[in-house]
Amino acid sequence: MIRLGAWILCIARMVLTVMVLHTCVAATAAAQVSDIGRFFPGRPTGFVRDVAGLIDSVTHAQVEARLSRLRARTGGEIAVVTLATIGDQAPAAVATQIGRT
Repeated sequence: MIRLGAWILCIARMVLTVMVLHTCVAATAAAQVSDIGRFFPGRPTGFVRDVAGLIDSVTHAQVEARLSRLRARTGGEIAVVTLATIGDQAPAAVATQIGRT
C-alpha cells in the first residue's frame, strides 16, 4: 500500500494537472458541464468524496484528517474525488464543476 504522504503528494500533482488542463481547455469545458450531476451526485462534504468506492474507510479517515490539518495550518485546500467515469467530459470541466458545487 502506498504511504499516506506519498499518496497526498500524488493527489496534489493530479490537482495541479487538472488545473493546467483547465487553463488549456476552458472554452471546450464550458460547453460540456451541463450534465455533470450524473457523475457527481450532491453537494460534497469533507475533503474526500469517493463516489467510485475506491477508498477504504481507514484510508478515507486518514486522508480527511491529514487534509484537515493542512487546511488548519496553511489555509490551503485539496479535494480528493473518485468517479467511476466522466464519460466524454473534459477532466477540467468535471473538476471545475465539482469545485463550484
